[in-house]
Amino acid sequence: MKLRLNKNNSEKNNYIGLDMDDFELRIVELDLTYPIPKLCNIGTIMLDPGTIIDGIVKNPLVLSTKLRDLWLQSGITCPRVLLGIGSGDILIRFTKIQKMEDSKIKSVLRLQSQDYFPVSINDYEMDFMTLFESKDDSNQEFKEIVIVASKNSQIKGYTSALEGAKLSPYEIDITSLSMMKYAEQMDKNSTGIIANIAYGKLDLLILKNSIPVFAKTALFNAKSLFEDTENTKDTKNPEASQEIQSPVNTINIQEKSPESFFIDFSASSISLLKESSAETTPDILLSSPNPIDNSIPEIEESPLFHEITSEIKSLMNYCFSLSDSEAPSIILLCGPVSRLDGLAEHIATQSMTKTIILDPFRDILVEENLRSKIKDNATDFSVCTSLALRGLEV
Repeated sequence: MKLRLNKNNSEKNNYIGLDMDDFELRIVELDLTYPIPKLCNIGTIMLDPGTIIDGIVKNPLVLSTKLRDLWLQSGITCPRVLLGIGSGDILIRFTKIQKMEDSKIKSVLRLQSQDYFPVSINDYEMDFMTLFESKDDSNQEFKEIVIVASKNSQIKGYTSALEGAKLSPYEIDITSLSMMKYAEQMDKNSTGIIANIAYGKLDLLILKNSIPVFAKTALFNAKSLFEDTENTKDTKNPEASQEIQSPVNTINIQEKSPESFFIDFSASSISLLKESSAETTPDILLSSPNPIDNSIPEIEESPLFHEITSEIKSLMNYCFSLSDSEAPSIILLCGPVSRLDGLAEHIATQSMTKTIILDPFRDILVEENLRSKIKDNATDFSVCTSLALRGLEV
């Protein structure tokens, strides 16, 4: 891979991915200079209650302050960032359109917006991405595309916060769509689901033969996860943000060797195993549940489990409803809430589907000082890692 000088930094080939929900900011900086991406910096910071509600920025000034603190604590100096956003107000449609120049497609979509979205498009920012090109039986050429519409006010909240922190978005992406990068961890000839379970939001993506066919963001109440831990980072350990700690820290992950990682479910714990082959992806072994950490409520029978699992099963039923789709053969989980002890087993049991917790750093060089910070929560950074990897497409 040749050295690329990009818009992020005139001297380094570094890209920064930023992911956020109602409770936390997460950031990853990758160096994409060499064939194997390298993790440079990583960080998280808790948000003040009410800063973001249901994916909508309510207090840009407070968010700006938190962004500045996150950059400082993480040791990141580059001001340009690839941002992922997700909320129930973001509209996503998959369709095909007659092949034409991209410059013309956006105009056509805006004129035909009512065919795709039952809203006044004047209040929305609309964009699209070409997934692939195809031909019909008459040899007419089409483009398979995904169309995204987000309220102008929602985008403005994020951009205002970034500007207040003296940061600028290199690109803004939808969190559910940004996870397309992880299709490579699935069988190319099957249907699968990627579920990013963050604090209060569930980003879902269906991929068929590595091509996305459906995406959405669902919301759920995550306040119960913070009842016993809220503000403990500030009151008990002021440096906790730098140590990448999280209210959901119930999975025991142990280091074995320095190559690459996968997560394996066993009867008593979940261990982070490093294998010489990066393609190993074990099944969940449905056996006795992992011990529950007393720092969070008993969740084995929690409504939270059922709410998340029901949303995923609903998406699976959607797969069945498509005449040319098969049942998903795998569910890839990621995000901080995916680490809740017993949740992955619950989803696997209820859906009767192979379920794996995704490791975003499987094919990324992680030095020892950073590996120790993410040994318990690597999957939390799946979205921001996929965003940072977008630099490979530039």
